[in-house]
Amino acid sequence: MSDDNQSYGPIRDASVVVARDSEGLVAILSADFPRHGGEYLFLPGGRREDGETPERCARRELREEAGVTADAWESLGSYTITLGSPARVHLFDATSLTCGPQQLTPTEEGFKLTWWPMAEALNAVAQGRFLLPAGPLALFLADRRRDSRQPCRSELSTPTVAFSDLSKNSKRVAERLDRAHRVHITRRDGEDLCLTTARHDHEREETADITARLLAALVRSDAGERAILRALPSVFPWVRHLSEDELKEFVAELIDATYDAAQLDVHANLHRVVVEWRATARVLADPELVTQLTRRLPDENHGEVAQCVCGEAARQGR
Repeated sequence: MSDDNQSYGPIRDASVVVARDSEGLVAILSADFPRHGGEYLFLPGGRREDGETPERCARRELREEAGVTADAWESLGSYTITLGSPARVHLFDATSLTCGPQQLTPTEEGFKLTWWPMAEALNAVAQGRFLLPAGPLALFLADRRRDSRQPCRSELSTPTVAFSDLSKNSKRVAERLDRAHRVHITRRDGEDLCLTTARHDHEREETADITARLLAALVRSDAGERAILRALPSVFPWVRHLSEDELKEFVAELIDATYDAAQLDVHANLHRVVVEWRATARVLADPELVTQLTRRLPDENHGEVAQCVCGEAARQGR
């Protein structure tokens, strides 16, 4: 795809590719097209060479323009380019990607590759930022295909990258971070990491602090406390199994733990409070289990408890 003045002769078949990585990000190219008034977006693709099948053309164009190879290919259909020619454009959905350097031809110099969430790519379509119609059509069809396979997908999910990508593909990781504000980093030899921007981290801290202050202010009044108790079942449906006193105790611990997270950067307490009270509700929701745990133990005398042998004495066999 270029913006020069050469004559191409008869229109030939072409292929266009929606290449999506494991996080659902789409490979999108951009370039300046002076004859059309500026910079536009487009998908990897181009015209078929002699002897090529549509898929082989798509593979070559993806490799050259984006530096990407794909193991999984699916057709999104083919469509007439113009009523005055039998030539067709073939659309493909490519996944299971391996990324490498672009292999641009002289007419493709200046092609810039970026990776976009599908929702942002479709927004760019609506804004008229794509030059040719085949790319927007391919994006729409690929997104519909994904919807049919993942009906509960979330566009706000955190992208995941390998720890090695921080050094091998740092620019790409930074682009994902700019869009999603946080990136999940997997490690083979340690606990996974979460990379975030300083601004996003500050905003999260501010949000937690404001939430803690609002909760604390509400419980100082009877009306506020009643409002919190009414709202709890919407956030934690299992609280219906707690008694009134237990609910109040849960709210008090929840506020204290929220303060710890906001002001001391200690988040484990909040997680612990929720997990422990959910476990309590789980017990109370099972009448048979409650009966077993609360039944009176038999009045039996099992004798004196033997003294524990531990520490250095245990290690020496005493």
